[in-house]
Amino acid sequence: MIKSTASKRRSAKLQVQERRQMHYKIDIRPLKAFTAEKLPRSWPLRKALLTERDTLAAEEFLSKMETWLNLLGVTYC
Repeated sequence: MIKSTASKRRSAKLQVQERRQMHYKIDIRPLKAFTAEKLPRSWPLRKALLTERDTLAAEEFLSKMETWLNLLGVTYC
C-alpha cells in the first residue's frame, strides 16, 4: 500500500511533536554519592544535593546546576 504525501507529512509532524514531548531524566545518585563522600558536612552544597530526588528532569537539572555551581563558588560562562 502506498501512503499519500499528505499522510507522510502528518506522520513526520507527529514524530517531531512526540520527540518534543519526551522528558529526559538524569540520575544524580552518583553525584550524591560523590557529594556524601567528598564534601564537608557543613557545606550548603552538600545539604542541597543530598536532599534532591534521585532523578531529575533534564530541564530541572540544568536550572539547578547554576545554583549548585554558585554554592560551590565556581565561575562559569
